[in-house]
Amino acid sequence: MKSPQTCKNLTDVREAIDAIDEKVLQLLTERQAYVHQAARFKTREQVVDKKRIDAIVEKVRAYADTHNVNPDMVEDVWRRMIEEFIRLEYQLLDDS
Repeated sequence: MKSPQTCKNLTDVREAIDAIDEKVLQLLTERQAYVHQAARFKTREQVVDKKRIDAIVEKVRAYADTHNVNPDMVEDVWRRMIEEFIRLEYQLLDDS
């Protein structure tokens, strides 16, 4: 894959972004598999762990800050992802 600096045109940029999107989706798929496993070990009362969520958000904000990525955007993305995985855990618990 090209680095951003070696892209010669918009097509190069878009192809690189598409490749990154595929990697992100693979990682989301893997994360979701772990959410499925977590649901095996939790009760409904344990699904939302505010301290854990806050720790995750703090960690990704710090990581974003050190890598010159907007920490507010990263927090928004992570909170939304966590929200959806929480919804999935409740659904898995309801289905079991």
